[in-house]
Amino acid sequence: MGDTLVHLSFAVLNFADSFNPIVLLGPVANYVFLRFVGGDKQTEESQEVRYQVNDPTKYQQMREWRQENNSFWPSVRDLANPWALAVAGCGLIGVVVEEVLRTTYVM
Repeated sequence: MGDTLVHLSFAVLNFADSFNPIVLLGPVANYVFLRFVGGDKQTEESQEVRYQVNDPTKYQQMREWRQENNSFWPSVRDLANPWALAVAGCGLIGVVVEEVLRTTYVM
């Protein structure tokens, strides 16, 4: 979901200003790279093979996790995850710092 939101942000920001289709090449190239060259799919496939051969317990845990979790949408219970809260907090701090800097150093 994070990659999708980043890719969509390029299009949204591009439409907010004068539209330039060349700007969309970045997110498209990034998507192609992540999907076909070096993304999660290859990592997960290698993990599955490795766990199946070397660690059946981890393999079973991975299969159960895949059954319980959606790979795109986080569940509501993930909102209580300390790491998710830390990332959201850092984002909020970044917004506040940016707004303070913008209002302080307006040219």
